[in-house]
Amino acid sequence: GGENIEMSVRIWTCGGRIEIVACSHLLHWFRKKRPYVFHGEVSNINNKRLAEVWLDDYKEHYYKNVPSMRSIDAGDLSERIELRKRLHCKPFEWYIKEVYPEVLPKTARPPALSVVAPSSSVAPGATNGSQLAQSRPLAPKGGYKPPPDYRDARCKNVVHPSPSKLPTVTLVIPYLMEAWFQIRNTVVSLVAATNMDLVDEVRFVDDENPSDHKFRDELLALHPKVRVISNKKRLGLTRSKVVGSENVTSPVIIFLEPHLVFGPQWLEPLLSRMLISPRSTVVMPVIDIIKDPYTEDVPASRLYSEAGLDIGIVDLQTLTFDWADLRGHNRSYRDPEPFPSPAMAGGIFAIWNSYWEDSGRYDEGMGEWGGENIEMSIRLWTCGGRIEVVPCSRIFHWFRPKRPYVFHGEVGNRNTKRTAVVWLDEYLPAFMEGSPDMAEVDAGDVSSRVALRKKLQCKPFKWYIQNIFPELETTKRPRGRRPQQPEERSSPEDGGTGPEDHGPRPEDAGPQSA
Repeated sequence: GGENIEMSVRIWTCGGRIEIVACSHLLHWFRKKRPYVFHGEVSNINNKRLAEVWLDDYKEHYYKNVPSMRSIDAGDLSERIELRKRLHCKPFEWYIKEVYPEVLPKTARPPALSVVAPSSSVAPGATNGSQLAQSRPLAPKGGYKPPPDYRDARCKNVVHPSPSKLPTVTLVIPYLMEAWFQIRNTVVSLVAATNMDLVDEVRFVDDENPSDHKFRDELLALHPKVRVISNKKRLGLTRSKVVGSENVTSPVIIFLEPHLVFGPQWLEPLLSRMLISPRSTVVMPVIDIIKDPYTEDVPASRLYSEAGLDIGIVDLQTLTFDWADLRGHNRSYRDPEPFPSPAMAGGIFAIWNSYWEDSGRYDEGMGEWGGENIEMSIRLWTCGGRIEVVPCSRIFHWFRPKRPYVFHGEVGNRNTKRTAVVWLDEYLPAFMEGSPDMAEVDAGDVSSRVALRKKLQCKPFKWYIQNIFPELETTKRPRGRRPQQPEERSSPEDGGTGPEDHGPRPEDAGPQSA
């Protein structure tokens, strides 16, 4: 008794599915009485175990209706609780919303349940038919203009695993001083281009925006799966991503930005690649371009352009990011296969939730943004991971000409110094020679990151050069094929009105962080 209910809840919330096949029939005798002795107290223990492990706050509703269950000893539940954690199962609230909304009347539901941090705001729950409603695209209104489909023709013929066989995702999007028009387009295009059955949550992280840029109510009204987490003080892009990732139950986390437009079927190629790759593989889409100016009145014909296929590279003397032509690095490449990249731009990538945690997330000693993408790139490759670009997945990104917020250049420099002293080994002098201003920068306490590197048994930086990007050592500055801003390193005097870290890219370009 109870084992069928436990298995049903476990299968649905832990990524499975239960179906009835109408073309298959069996006959069963529903006998009037049992031919054996049945001990009712054992069944009660089974039900108590089910309630304690799986019902979350809804167990109080069960105990209210069956008060005698409160006094029953359920035994040791640690093994099943650990199983639930290991399988990254969704909360029981998800089961009610997505699988069986009729299981409880609305009045019986707990007043405040959330799968996000206590400071977050949760959108109203879906009612009957929620799966169908959430999968249906929102009708584009106003400024959203569907982009062209730049995918290779072969991508359009790929048959991906059914949604029930793909992992679900939580999307994390920090935002600071963004225009509502661009945030809204991000969500509307996301829903239009995405099978939302694969998305558990869309988490926006409000990095202490002023009241006229919070957009909390507006965001929650866009889709039932949107959540808003509000930082009590400005943490910066890097740490806001960490906040947004906390308590995620989805198997996969995808980090995004608030000024995007999504290409058709962008999600399935990423998840399909992750399914057949080692858990330590981090995947990125090709980032096409939303041209500047990005305003509501610009027609679609002048709004979008296609990016080339590029790898991300690192400049050893400045630890800054650049792009290089893929075929100049890999002459045997064949379209549209996924390809490895020595470095990631930083803002947009998909990672297994468990690997995000196990590999060290971001360095929380870093502030605002800058340098976290280089640190993560080196850490992933040298500690057993891999970075890949999946060309059948394409997302459009706006490379804005200036930041809408104040960026403190000294914080970005400190981030870069932390990366250098933890990861560069005997190549640290080459970095210091190329960036003599870094001698005066205090990296702060890096002991936790040094300990992480030791715990993960990471290879030395020399291995990264020899096996991942040999060109790094053969040239003083491995220039990408795109022009950069005259000064890539942020200065302490940068008050936030200058260009983004690497500036807007030309029309054959890809992404940059922030």
